[in-house]
Amino acid sequence: MTGKKKCSSDLDVPLVSVVCLAYNHAKFVRQALDSILGQKTTFRYEIIVQDDASTDGTQDIIKEYAVRNPGIVVPVFHERNLYSTGVGQLALACKHAKGEYIAICECDDWWLDDAKLERQVDYLSKNPECSLCFTNAVKYDQDSGKFQNNMLPAFNIEKKILKKERIELPDFDRLNFIPTASMVFRRCDYEKRPVLTKSAFQGDRFLQVYLLTCGYAHYIDEVCSVWRVGNPESVTAKWNADLERRKTSVARFKEMYIELGQFFDGRYDAVFEKRIAHYDIELLYLENKQRELRNPYYLRLKRKEGLRPFLKYLYFAYKPQKAEKR
Repeated sequence: MTGKKKCSSDLDVPLVSVVCLAYNHAKFVRQALDSILGQKTTFRYEIIVQDDASTDGTQDIIKEYAVRNPGIVVPVFHERNLYSTGVGQLALACKHAKGEYIAICECDDWWLDDAKLERQVDYLSKNPECSLCFTNAVKYDQDSGKFQNNMLPAFNIEKKILKKERIELPDFDRLNFIPTASMVFRRCDYEKRPVLTKSAFQGDRFLQVYLLTCGYAHYIDEVCSVWRVGNPESVTAKWNADLERRKTSVARFKEMYIELGQFFDGRYDAVFEKRIAHYDIELLYLENKQRELRNPYYLRLKRKEGLRPFLKYLYFAYKPQKAEKR
């Protein structure tokens, strides 16, 4: 990784492109855009707001912000909903990006720290081998209107990983969740990503894992953004809406790692094969296949997650099944 070239950037264009994805976010989009416009930076940045054919007035609000902030807020409107056809929204939005760096803030989330961009871009510019800079975030429950727990660390095992200056792929892939609204990365790295089939997941996790093949990740231990839960239009809410959707999403995550492994000719198989096994375990959970969960390889993998998760796993795998009524 030594001597990694700096991505080219024109002085006349923004240094950072903040990509915001919207769909029926009329209730939230003002808060998201205000938090981004409130960033205090020593450089120019643009805000690309892509709306996927909202029906609740979101586009009108975006137009209002574009008029008030010319050259900063760049609206992109779809005439029909493309997410429902399987088209990746982030890739479409990033085609409009001009900045050397890309930051993400979906329009139902928002940023808390007005120095977020400055701090992250400063680190990336001084450390060309770093391909992803991320921060902590706090969960906000839309139904109760209350802030909940911080997103990181989710488990004790993550504490040690997050303290590292350089988080390499094997450790990074053990992290349960990275707040999407906390991410900043280089556009030139993003543009070299592989194209996977439609059966593979190509969202946040794909992007994060791919970026860790370009360099290392750096974590800033500050709560800089908010992850809103309880929004029925969010991708996560739709995935969890029913069992079949959850099974389909897990299968797509598994396929993502399989295809990445093929793309890199087995270079990262030591990492990817373990993750594929974890998705196999999750599918067995969802299908209630207890006997298969007793596979010795799966047991060894779960044991490494810590005592409490392992005991929970053992309970599910070996608990007595209720006899079926005849």
